Amino acid sequence: MHTVGILILRERRAGGDPDVRLTHRSATIRLPWLLGIDFAVGLCSGFLGIGGGFLILPGLLLASGTPLPLAIGAALVALSIFGVATAARRAASPPA
Repeated sequence: MHTVGILILRERRAGGDPDVRLTHRSATIRLPWLLGIDFAVGLCSGFLGIGGGFLILPGLLLASGTPLPLAIGAALVALSIFGVATAARRAASPPA
């Protein structure tokens, strides 16, 4: 735990491309990566019974080259949508 804390405090260079966009040209390169990682996250989530939320962020970083702050924001939006949909479905279901 101390090692991780020290590594977080050290200055790092910025990574990723802040102007990353999925265009027709970039889709031919990035789409296979995105689909492959999406499939792996879904497989791990379903087969192992784990939440896929913590796998979304590394998947975005690996597949699309998104900078970390942008990937964190995208993952939070995705998880918020999943959470609201799950809560609405649970609220609409009859009591057990």
